Amino acid sequence: MNYILRTVALLLLAAVQGCSTSSSHVTRYRPSDEGRSPWTWEYYAVAGNISEVSVTNKTGRTMTKGALKRLRRGDKVAVNILTTGEPMEIKNEINDFGALNLPLIGTIKLEGLTTSEAEKNIQKAYKDGGFYNKLEVIVMAQEGEYYIQGEINKAGVFPLSGDVTLLMAIATAGGPTDWAKESKVQIRRDSKIMEFDVDQIRKGKDKDPYIESGDIIIIPRRIL
Repeated sequence: MNYILRTVALLLLAAVQGCSTSSSHVTRYRPSDEGRSPWTWEYYAVAGNISEVSVTNKTGRTMTKGALKRLRRGDKVAVNILTTGEPMEIKNEINDFGALNLPLIGTIKLEGLTTSEAEKNIQKAYKDGGFYNKLEVIVMAQEGEYYIQGEINKAGVFPLSGDVTLLMAIATAGGPTDWAKESKVQIRRDSKIMEFDVDQIRKGKDKDPYIESGDIIIIPRRIL
C-alpha cells in the first residue's frame, strides 16, 4: 500500500512540475499590423476657391480625397427656400463684400463657403431670427462663362458648366496653335494674374488649376 501511495505522489508531483515548466514558455499573443495602412486625417487646405481634403497613411503617402468649389464674389446663385408656406426662389449675385441679400434676414456672408455650407448657414439664420421653425434651403451656383484668347484655335467665350480645369478649357477651344508659348499661359482673375506652364501640367508635375466664372485665359505667342 505504501508503495502504491508513493508512486501516485511521484506521478502527481511530476505532472505539476511539467505544467509549471511548459507555462514559462508561453508568450502572449499580439496581433500583427503588418500590411495594414490605417488612414488618419492630415489637413483641410484651402487654396483660392478650391479646398482639398487629404489623408496620410503611416508610410507618409498623401492622397487627395476630392475637391470642392467654393463661392466667391460675383458668383450668381439661386437660393430656394422651402417652408410650409409659399416657397421662395431668390436669384442674386454675391456682392463685393462676399455677401448675399435675402428676404427677412438681410445680407449673409457666403464667400468662401461650399453650397452645402451656405445652405446650413442660411437655414440657421432664418431659424435663429425666428422667421421659420422648419425649412429646407437649396443653394445652386449658376453657370458662368470664361474667355480664352491668344494662340488658340477657337478663341472666344465658353460656358462654365461644372468643374473645368485649364487643360480642359484649352482642349475645348481646339487646342493651342503651332505658335503658342505654353510655358507662359496666363489666367486673369479680377485684378490677379496667374501664370502656368501647361507642359508641366500635362506631365503631372504641376496641378491643373480650376477655371472660375469670368476668368480670362491668355496663351501668348512664341518669339523666335
